[in-house]
Amino acid sequence: MELNSDQKRQIVEIAKEAISLYVKEKRKLDLGYVSKRIPELFYMKEGVFVTIYKLKELRGCIGFTYPVEAFGSALIDSAILSASEDPRFDPIQPEELKDLKVEVSVLEKPVIVNKDNIEKEIKIGEDGLIVSSPFTSGLLLPQVAIEEQFDALSFVEATCLKAGLSKNAWKEKETKLFKFRACYFS
Repeated sequence: MELNSDQKRQIVEIAKEAISLYVKEKRKLDLGYVSKRIPELFYMKEGVFVTIYKLKELRGCIGFTYPVEAFGSALIDSAILSASEDPRFDPIQPEELKDLKVEVSVLEKPVIVNKDNIEKEIKIGEDGLIVSSPFTSGLLLPQVAIEEQFDALSFVEATCLKAGLSKNAWKEKETKLFKFRACYFS
């Protein structure tokens, strides 16, 4: 997915507006307003995650791996859910808004990873990962591998742990490993 700098800026602005309006007034940003701001992107079929940082510390991150709804709608929902529903954090309060940095990740469709050759299959900084077992799944965005200085194996293991599995669960037959590319910006 190719986005120009103006499109990226507008997407981040919309995510920030959605967060602010929801945190201050518990209202959802109007979809008509969003479709007018980014008409060429509003209906695209991509996954999206919104990550919120407060003073460089993670404050919320939720999104949609697959394009289950129009991009504009998924962007607003991801922003609101990241601010209010991430189970790891309390909901964001109005006084925190001035200290927040918002990052948006636009995801391409995940593809299966050949588990016999993960070192060659997974490109650190380019690929995000999904581990899926019959009972749970976990996802880490591509930028996490860079932030945490993971190699391919430690990135896979961390994704397993994020899913609530053992770090070696990816080796089990019933566990699937997927990778995806993402364009991320703030």
